[in-house]
Amino acid sequence: MSFAIADGIRPGNAGRNYVLRRILRRAVKFGRSLGLGKDGPFLNSLIPTLVFEFGDIFPEISTKKDTIIELLNSEELLFGQTIDRGMKLFETEQGRTEGDIFSGKTAFDLESTYGFPIDLTELMASECGLRVDMKDYSNRFEEHQKISKGNAQSEVIAALDFKSDVETEFTGFDEDESAARVIEFIQRDGEYYAIVDKCPLYAEKGGQVSDHGQLVIGDENILILAVTQVSGAFCLRIEEPISSWEGDPVDVMLKVDSKRRRMIEIHHTATHLMHWALHEVVGPEVSQQGSLVDNGRLRFDFNSEALQPDQISSVEKLVNEKVLANDPVFWEEVKHSDVKERKDIMQFFGDKYGDMVRVVQIGGSETNLDGYSMELCGGTHLSNTGDIGLFKIKSEGAISAGVRRIEAVCSIAAQQFVEERIAALKEESHELRQKLELAFKSLGDESQGLPSMTGNDEEIETWILFRDSLKDAYINADKTLKKRQSANAAAEADTMLSGLISNAQGEVPLIVHSFEGTPALLQELLNGLKKKQFSGIGVLTVIGSDKVHLGVSVSSEFTNSFHAGDLISKLAPIIGGKGGGKPEMARGAGNDVAAVESMMSEARAIIK
Repeated sequence: MSFAIADGIRPGNAGRNYVLRRILRRAVKFGRSLGLGKDGPFLNSLIPTLVFEFGDIFPEISTKKDTIIELLNSEELLFGQTIDRGMKLFETEQGRTEGDIFSGKTAFDLESTYGFPIDLTELMASECGLRVDMKDYSNRFEEHQKISKGNAQSEVIAALDFKSDVETEFTGFDEDESAARVIEFIQRDGEYYAIVDKCPLYAEKGGQVSDHGQLVIGDENILILAVTQVSGAFCLRIEEPISSWEGDPVDVMLKVDSKRRRMIEIHHTATHLMHWALHEVVGPEVSQQGSLVDNGRLRFDFNSEALQPDQISSVEKLVNEKVLANDPVFWEEVKHSDVKERKDIMQFFGDKYGDMVRVVQIGGSETNLDGYSMELCGGTHLSNTGDIGLFKIKSEGAISAGVRRIEAVCSIAAQQFVEERIAALKEESHELRQKLELAFKSLGDESQGLPSMTGNDEEIETWILFRDSLKDAYINADKTLKKRQSANAAAEADTMLSGLISNAQGEVPLIVHSFEGTPALLQELLNGLKKKQFSGIGVLTVIGSDKVHLGVSVSSEFTNSFHAGDLISKLAPIIGGKGGGKPEMARGAGNDVAAVESMMSEARAIIK
């Protein structure tokens, strides 16, 4: 496991990443069986010995020691949260199993809920002389996948069910429109499909969405809504039927929606640049786990710990530097056997490549495969990085254990994102400025300087810094104001309470009074009753700018008859609120200022 991690593999949910996760979880399970790991991760304790024994031969495990320990810890902790409950479920099912067949449903539950890979459950069952009902397990797994995909939005069309012997020639690397022949026309469930011999429109695959365009035949101009590859054939989903179709091939002209294609190419080339930048900033161990390239955005999944803000900024900066450099983008078909061992050409474990592969290269010279970014890729790309225009990362976050996702936009979409983000930051800054000015005014020090903006006001980062400076200034001013209000409230409460306490009469001395002020005043009033050792019950309200704050104090000698929390529960609803608390002190709040007098009358009626 450590050697695999040092070589750039991360535990995950697909391909080699899942193989590593399954091995790791098996190790954790059997470690638990030996009494290891109950008080914390144990696999990390083996790494120093491993490095000592093999570090000279495999220096990668020495240089990647901290990364190995960190990943082993996080995976063990992740699995450790559910392993004990999973083992209880396994043991319960084992105990009620009659015969030698272990429940397929339980095996599926162990995997889907508790993270037990099916091969681990099979091994555990075999140790008990049992066999997992794999047919039932497979049925439940397939049903789960159907449900999971039930609401998914995709351009994968019903044409995937078609069979065709046509081998379509893709001409889209060189041209945006091509003369072609419709070999087959299919109508199904109110939708229309055409299979063609040549096609300049890209069929959805490898994360890149399909092109849109037009099918022109005579005077007809039919929209192409999506393209899917069926074996070697390109199948076009079209908006309406071909009226001239009589069963024989017809000549047509296929045209790509060039504007949309260019935006897709912009985001695809930017994806390659970002992948390269992640290697530069985070490390070569970053490996792509999935991607989506659309005409308005790109999405890139990769194995990593959470990126720090400065790392995200560095990735964005590196990509934009290469955009400004206007580096050339080349692509070349080569024999896979000639490049499959080259570590400087990104290619993905588990992907099936033919004898010939297409290398997309950014930078370097056209025929030498010496660019700074090189990947095996069948998608369409720009010819220069400068055409990207602008690259902005919108978000970075986790989608599963050890797998992160970046969403980014380019060109016009990036500019729109910048404008919308700046508009939102302007509004937020304006609101903070108003709050800060009000706080300064309340402090009686309007001469205090407001934070000023420094930098380019057309950049998001400038507005973020300005917004944050206003926020920090407001937090500090608000703290000062609250301290001052609290001190004033304490003095004010002391003065007010002296007269109220001296006037409290009756078998149960009662104070029922309303004030205007802040919540801080109410707390000081309640504290003041306790400090002055008032023997009786106090029902106090403080009416603020938008809320009524209610407090009840019951001295200890009366708590057998009156419970402060119960009194609040009865009184707070009258002012449209709620509250609660302990026998001697409770608080609540409501919004109905007009009902304060009614509430106070009810308090007097309850406490006679």
